[in-house]
Amino acid sequence: MIYSLSTEKEQTVPFRYIQEALLKNHNIHSPYVRFNKIEGNFAVNKKTLKEEDLKQLEEKGLKVGEAVLTVTKSSPEQLSQFWEKHGHHYNGIVDNLRKDFNKRAKEDRRSQQAKAKKIEF
Repeated sequence: MIYSLSTEKEQTVPFRYIQEALLKNHNIHSPYVRFNKIEGNFAVNKKTLKEEDLKQLEEKGLKVGEAVLTVTKSSPEQLSQFWEKHGHHYNGIVDNLRKDFNKRAKEDRRSQQAKAKKIEF
């Protein structure tokens, strides 16, 4: 699910700060965040998302430092624009996260297999 972020006043808000605020203040993990002066987006996995957390976020907004960002669920038109403008960036970020996850999982399996072999001797 893609959500839109906006603010009335132009300001620089680093994407990592937005990710931190989502996680620490609302327990929402977002693998993808982008923000550019007055507008941005973030993605969430609807399978792991609690509806109460999101409702609170939409009602109160997201406070990141001194900035308060308005959060709304992206409309179909906004989604089309998002995919047209930022789809390639989104897919690249998600692919990198998937590769990192698979690499760590593979290393963990190898490590556990090595431990099991050492125990056998």
